[in-house]
Amino acid sequence: MRASHHRSCRKRWLLPAAQCLGVLALALTSGACQSDRFTVTGLEPTVADFRTQSQVQVIGQGFKPEGGYSVYFGKAKAQEVTFVDANTLVTRPPTVTEPGTADVTVVSDLGPGFLVRGGFEFVDLSGSPVEHM
Repeated sequence: MRASHHRSCRKRWLLPAAQCLGVLALALTSGACQSDRFTVTGLEPTVADFRTQSQVQVIGQGFKPEGGYSVYFGKAKAQEVTFVDANTLVTRPPTVTEPGTADVTVVSDLGPGFLVRGGFEFVDLSGSPVEHM
């Protein structure tokens, strides 16, 4: 059934103009169908200590339970991504070796993907809370 659905879709590259929060669409496959498209509108939170794996929500539209998703923070893949509903995925960023800003890439097993440039910041929260004000 899925194969016939793909045959009926027009093949196209998914390269719309930049959207809110610096989110850009990626064309990870030329066979992605309109019905397989999803959008990412933000992350919550956008900052975490670089040594921990705190939970991060990927917020958007069009997520599908059968889609299967991978989330990358920079080049490091999050080990776990959970589908919550059509508007939310939950993941834990990988631990990294030093603070810094990372692009976040969300990829669907169905084909399309999204890149959030500079979407997440790994920070050093060690020491006194006063140091971070």
